[in-house]
Amino acid sequence: MLPAVIQFDDILMLDSVKALRSTSQGNLVGLCEIFLSGSVDDLKDFHKKNEKLFDEHSLNFQDAMSKIRLLTLATMARGQSELPLDDIAKRIQESPTAVEPWVVRAISEGVIDGRIDQLNRKVLVKSAFLRKFEKEEWNFLDSKLSHWIENLEQVIKFLGEQKNKTEAGRTAESPSGMPDKHFDFQALTA
Repeated sequence: MLPAVIQFDDILMLDSVKALRSTSQGNLVGLCEIFLSGSVDDLKDFHKKNEKLFDEHSLNFQDAMSKIRLLTLATMARGQSELPLDDIAKRIQESPTAVEPWVVRAISEGVIDGRIDQLNRKVLVKSAFLRKFEKEEWNFLDSKLSHWIENLEQVIKFLGEQKNKTEAGRTAESPSGMPDKHFDFQALTA
């Protein structure tokens, strides 16, 4: 199994891979589908039903479990700013004391971007790898880009207003660079 491969939606879109679904190798495609959107339980069930497949193709089940745990962590982190370590432990089916190394590995392998808050036993998430990029993700990206465009338009409008105010202030000044208003020094000394 290609240990570094975590992006499966592109693989599953290949015509040659689609053609494998209806062959004796169809279960390999099923395994890729689990990596695309499945869970730890899905992989365990698949392994029970297809143990021979792992042996035939020299697939290491523990390597597959490592991959699905990292991918599950990515799915959990999507759209979240914080993840309790105990919740992660439950979803990846690890003990609460053994979950931190999984988070460190996910960060080091680029599956998530964040840091561990050990005091509060949670992960502070900046971003996460998307296991699949479909219509929902395109809609999310569209809404984010639309929001950024609106913000930039507001900044441009504000800067234009500030420029106009500055230019208007300059025209109110006399040619000597001093304001046209007369300053009353006697009022200061009184």
